[in-house]
Amino acid sequence: MKKRQSREQVPLEHFDQRMRALVERRILPSLAAVVVQSDDTMVTRGYGWSDLEQGTAASAETVYLYCSMTKLFTATALMQQRERGLVELDRPVREYLLGFPLQHPNRHQPKEKAHQML
Repeated sequence: MKKRQSREQVPLEHFDQRMRALVERRILPSLAAVVVQSDDTMVTRGYGWSDLEQGTAASAETVYLYCSMTKLFTATALMQQRERGLVELDRPVREYLLGFPLQHPNRHQPKEKAHQML
């Protein structure tokens, strides 16, 4: 069995520099970051501007719209379950979501198979 390589250990001041660089290089207008190690919160900080027009700085409490990011998490979780043999993508979704109504709001036929929902 292969040993996992340890992840790069980044000192907090370097983490802070990297986050600031993302904003300064205009890769992101702002971001909020939390660094957790075990049960300890090491850093909670905002970078950049939450409102460019008003000049409001971002903070750890800045609320961001997450739009369609939950689709990524759902698809990842589904594929992890598939890898574990707990879900088959060609089976009807109703077999896994017992009692959960699957009806399209426009009354069209719902997608029946898990792979159709990805």
